[in-house]
Amino acid sequence: MTESQYRYRVAIVILFANIFVFLLIIILYAFGGFTPDDLAELFKFLLPIKSTYMTLLIKYIIANKNETTDTIGTLRISKLYTLVTSIIIICNIIFISIAIVLAAFNILIDNIDSLKTSIAVIETMFGAYVGIILSDLFKIDGKNLQT
Repeated sequence: MTESQYRYRVAIVILFANIFVFLLIIILYAFGGFTPDDLAELFKFLLPIKSTYMTLLIKYIIANKNETTDTIGTLRISKLYTLVTSIIIICNIIFISIAIVLAAFNILIDNIDSLKTSIAVIETMFGAYVGIILSDLFKIDGKNLQT
């Protein structure tokens, strides 16, 4: 196994492990394993820790997104870059959509304040990474867009 292959595997494990942990917490909450206060405390504790790992992973993936050049000299994007960035963007959209649906039917999220809190947690989990990814993808002439 090459170092590159190992990095790929570790990156995938980190990504899916983080998603799994947060899904597990939400599922356990749904089955009454945590009170709303427990859930909030757990997220406040875990988010900074998991965000550190994910930030390092995302920065590495973006810094090493170009794999090879093809026959006409165009840089090819690595499989790791496309996989991880796609999963993060899709998970962000799915998690927010689920929160909205749950709130609409008063399942787990029974008022607008709970929905806002849920969206804040989801955006805390994914928002910074989506921002880094989109900033990297949509730059002009190698420079990030400035506001």
